[in-house]
Amino acid sequence: MDLLTILKNIPLPIDAYELGFIENFKHCVVHKYANFEGRASRSEYWHFMLVYQLIIATILFICAAISCITPVWGTTGVALGLVVLFILSIGC
Repeated sequence: MDLLTILKNIPLPIDAYELGFIENFKHCVVHKYANFEGRASRSEYWHFMLVYQLIIATILFICAAISCITPVWGTTGVALGLVVLFILSIGC
């Protein structure tokens, strides 16, 4: 075997610069969740944090909308939002 065929068969890691926001978030959650080796690039970190904060803001907005609809659902909406945010914060 020559060197060129050996190099073609080596799997290359996914380049974080080529991933979009959602793909980067999925890649970090699925593949890098418990990987403590190496470092993340700046773009990889900030893309993850942006999507994470957008998810939190969306959950808060939905809970606020639920609590504004009726007073009965107000307490339930806030409690549901807190439970979901608690689970999300433990997971990430």
